[in-house]
Amino acid sequence: MSLGLVLCLVTFIVVGVVIFQAEFAARKWRQVIKDGDLGALNQLIDDTFSEWRRRRPTPDRLLAEWNALQSVGLVAANHSAIRVSLLAEPAMTMTDGKPIQSLEAEVIGLRALVGTVERLMYEMPHVSFARVQVDVYTEYRSIQSGNDLICLMSCKVNREEVAHSDWDSESVEQIAKDWPIEIVKNGQLLNPELGAILCN
Repeated sequence: MSLGLVLCLVTFIVVGVVIFQAEFAARKWRQVIKDGDLGALNQLIDDTFSEWRRRRPTPDRLLAEWNALQSVGLVAANHSAIRVSLLAEPAMTMTDGKPIQSLEAEVIGLRALVGTVERLMYEMPHVSFARVQVDVYTEYRSIQSGNDLICLMSCKVNREEVAHSDWDSESVEQIAKDWPIEIVKNGQLLNPELGAILCN
């Protein structure tokens, strides 16, 4: 009986030490970032993005959407705001042995945009961004210049707008219906630098 009590006590102490160390490290990260250490912030973001990229695709997401989510790249960040970019491609299916486009890049881009805003606002450890900008690009193939990147859409949203979104909805259009999203129209170029919350 006494041996069991000793083992329980040792386990309790070890777990307590681990929890204390984790909490101490978390507080240190938060304080360093709050104090304006951009190097520490960039390292935290890089580590978090790397962890996201190691995740396996979830059954509820199309492969094209998952690939767009995994393509997230940091443009700029400070302790209160972050700007990232994504690359979205159309969703393809095989019909009679031939690849057929099933969803346009704009649809995939919007889904990935909403998923990325959710990640940045609610899944980033040790930092709470007040504003987020997500720029979604796609690859445009032309005979003259080969492959070019064009901006499909850009969203600059704050925490209050995101908090009031209907996250229980299965429709990304419903979730983001009140977000200020600029979408390219009629072939006109969209410049995400105009009014950007942070510059590269």
